[in-house]
Amino acid sequence: NITVTNTGSYAATGIGASLPSGWVGVSVNASDCASLAPAASCNLAFSTTNPYVGSNAVAIQGNNTNAINATLGFSVSGYTVYAINGPNQVQVVSEEKAARIWSTLMAAGAPSSTDGSSNTNAIIAADAVSSTAALSCRSMGASWYLPALCQWSGGCGLPSLQTNAVDPGLISHSQSVWSSTELDVPRAWTYFPIPGGGGSGATSNPTTKTDLLPFRCVAELPW
Repeated sequence: NITVTNTGSYAATGIGASLPSGWVGVSVNASDCASLAPAASCNLAFSTTNPYVGSNAVAIQGNNTNAINATLGFSVSGYTVYAINGPNQVQVVSEEKAARIWSTLMAAGAPSSTDGSSNTNAIIAADAVSSTAALSCRSMGASWYLPALCQWSGGCGLPSLQTNAVDPGLISHSQSVWSSTELDVPRAWTYFPIPGGGGSGATSNPTTKTDLLPFRCVAELPW
């Protein structure tokens, strides 16, 4: 649901939502927002037959009000959808996880900037004892892994968390997070996602593997 509050001095009428054109399976019940007194709130209730990548361009407007844009996302099994991988398959991202190390200072053989799943397998195989970010992701289930650098930043022909989750305002971070991409024996790549601009302000940084940093996990799930 999206909660709408009338901050004006007059009753607002006929409040509804205009959806992105590709969201053909989404419907909105605006019956609670037919008339809204000043300082009152109402709920626009959304339902869908299909998941979609979220958007911050859901226009909310009444018959006698200005339009504002709101953010609306979709979830499968309680996790935010950031890509549609095919019929009945979506890519999802977890909540932010508490800080962990990438690994101890050893070569893990996880250099891929695009394949977080294979990186995660390599990190766990090389350092199965330590409480690593990769192991935490895999403990969520066999399909879960620590995303590779390009799966965060984009620019590699892959759906990215930056474009499809950070920029629309579905997730946010106040500091760098781990990727699963290894740089060399002592360091791996982190990513600091900055909202808006397709990651134009975001940064990728080589970081010592034993630093404690937050992270997120991703997986492909059926729906």
